[in-house]
Amino acid sequence: MALSIVALLMVNQIRAQTGRGCFSSTCPTPGQVRLDAVVEYGELVSGCNCACDPALYDMNSPRFCAEPNAVNFDPDTLQGDCSCGCDMFGGTRPSDCVFPTQWDGSICDCACPSWAPNPASCPYPTEFVEELCMCACPNLGSPGGPCVVSGKPLAESVVTSQCTCNRYGQVQCPGNREPDPQTGECICPTVSTSGAYFPRCESPLIQHPTTCDCVFPAQPVNANPMY
Repeated sequence: MALSIVALLMVNQIRAQTGRGCFSSTCPTPGQVRLDAVVEYGELVSGCNCACDPALYDMNSPRFCAEPNAVNFDPDTLQGDCSCGCDMFGGTRPSDCVFPTQWDGSICDCACPSWAPNPASCPYPTEFVEELCMCACPNLGSPGGPCVVSGKPLAESVVTSQCTCNRYGQVQCPGNREPDPQTGECICPTVSTSGAYFPRCESPLIQHPTTCDCVFPAQPVNANPMY
């Protein structure tokens, strides 16, 4: 086994790029190598430019740069030292991480910090929300924090441990409407907090926005009545 590895290394060294056949064998940018000249019928087909050793891209090479890492080189700008690390040209960068996520070099991506709870430990009905790195109520926020409705926090509201929005006492709803236990918005409930049932309206009746009774829709005023 050891002999095979040594032989592979020797072959890789033999195939290493040295700038053979080119006017120069060195490159001005540290880490880059001058590729060997490839000549066909007396014409230079490729090579002699400075880039990264092809072995870094060869899966059969011991120098292969495997994911999640990438070769630090931009072929468009010819910038990079050809080191094998996180892709800073086309991948996620540390500056892309939004709090509370932090940069994790082992996966070359943003991840939750060590103090974040185990996703499997979230008590029902909460779920682990990666953007918050904590157990929270989907589309509502974290227990103890403000209720988030349509992407905005509601003033004087709090998310309960049962993933409901507590705004009772702060919101005065008109008529028979009551705060929605999920969002805190004023709605016509199916059953009021007193236990009374509200009617289900069938067409052409609609539910009055304040009394929650079934009523006929308001008829538009005819601007041109016929006599």
